[in-house]
Amino acid sequence: MSEKPLVEFKPKVSSEQVKEKLNQKNNNTTENSKQKQKPKKEKKQLAQEKSVDVQFHVDSRINDYGFVFMKVRWLENLGWHKGMALKIEKNADGSITVRKAV
Repeated sequence: MSEKPLVEFKPKVSSEQVKEKLNQKNNNTTENSKQKQKPKKEKKQLAQEKSVDVQFHVDSRINDYGFVFMKVRWLENLGWHKGMALKIEKNADGSITVRKAV
């Protein structure tokens, strides 16, 4: 029996080349992410500068969990935020009045 010679595969790319490309990619992504990120102060200022035009009487709904749906722009217009305490009063005609809790 004749033995077949072992086949040796040579990689087209060396491990050093792979490491260089990874380092270049990592450097590019960190530079790009630093450029893309805005400081938090700028984001907050931009959000406050946006004018929120809402025409009240708005239509809302109660979801399956019993929560009243309110759009973010409605809350911004009212100066309300998530987790804020509210006071709800029932009027004689069956309607309600919702106010900030004092």
